[in-house]
Amino acid sequence: LHAIGGFHCVSATLPPSSGATRQLVRTLGFTGDDFHYDDKVHCIAAEPNACVLRVAVLDEEAGEEVAYDTVMLGAVREG
Repeated sequence: LHAIGGFHCVSATLPPSSGATRQLVRTLGFTGDDFHYDDKVHCIAAEPNACVLRVAVLDEEAGEEVAYDTVMLGAVREG
């Protein structure tokens, strides 16, 4: 999570216990084309329209990033 201004953090719990701006979520596995995750990540931002969320896919075996995308946090629906 990258803020242009104001407070921002990501957290597995609410209220947030730290001001971390990164959160690693591992998959439980997949069926067909769908991956399943056991964790939730909450993005907290004072100014969501001035905050960029970057989601990356990492190949842990190869130790490299294989895909990523970015979006303004204010454009993401809740849930």
